[in-house]
Amino acid sequence: MGIGLSLAVCALIAFLPGDEGGRNPGRLGPQADLLRGGLIGVAHNNGDLKPYLMSSTDGADFRAIAGPLTSGDRDPSLTFWDGKYWMAATRPSSEATFDLLYATDPTDAGNWTHTVVDVGGIGAVHHTWAPEWFLDPTEAGYGQVHVFFAATVADSIAGPFRLYEIHPTNRGMSVWSNPVEVAGASLPANQIDPFMVYAPEVGTPGKPYKLWYKNDDGGGFIEYMESASLTSGYSVVESGNWAGWRNGRSIEAICLVRLDDGSWRAYFNENDRFTTVGNFYSDSLDGWATWSFRAHVDSESLMSHGTYIRVASL
Repeated sequence: MGIGLSLAVCALIAFLPGDEGGRNPGRLGPQADLLRGGLIGVAHNNGDLKPYLMSSTDGADFRAIAGPLTSGDRDPSLTFWDGKYWMAATRPSSEATFDLLYATDPTDAGNWTHTVVDVGGIGAVHHTWAPEWFLDPTEAGYGQVHVFFAATVADSIAGPFRLYEIHPTNRGMSVWSNPVEVAGASLPANQIDPFMVYAPEVGTPGKPYKLWYKNDDGGGFIEYMESASLTSGYSVVESGNWAGWRNGRSIEAICLVRLDDGSWRAYFNENDRFTTVGNFYSDSLDGWATWSFRAHVDSESLMSHGTYIRVASL
């Protein structure tokens, strides 16, 4: 399968047919034409908890095209760099590591090379969740490659979790830096599911780094913070149910992608405790100030928490 790459990266979500609570998703319709080309991505299946390669030609209807890609990883994230597809994922027994895999042909499920990234420099880590790629456009070479993840030194899946950054120190990504905790003023005590966006045109001038996350205390909301630097100086911009996406259950696994006209699409999961029960998308035409009603995305089976890459053609 030939795949021509574009440059937009985002998180892939899980999907159920229909609209949300009788709301009409038709107001999102005109934006569909602004996702030209196609999308490929990785997401884990809610049934077997294994990652699969997904594709979509319209950003709303996804189908599995390869997999499972491993014997049991969740929260996979995908990027394309230096001629290879790279996947990071939460291990079944996460502790102080996350899985790292790469392949030149992502559709060959048996040809992904596997290694492990150790984040033990944090301390006695009990859980490492949802590693997410970020390619910094202000850097060059392997210096632009970063992974953000959530980890806790508490012996509990309730955390509290903090957000961290780690990056390779060589081109082959065989050696990695010590993790650095994301710092700022008055940040939530329990943050998971980080997703970094470089968006200098949004929010406060001079603060282009926008780090989205799930606030896992107080009901489970998707929020974001901003900073002038990659790992420090953050302040929360929007919190609680500010975008109107939460409708009773916890939401998480945020993903954003720019559309062709500069507007934005967000994808996210709705969960019943640790099980994904619905997946949605929503558009913003005004730099994240307001968002459309959430709408379901379709797929042949319920997938969850991953990353897709925008491509020129499928």
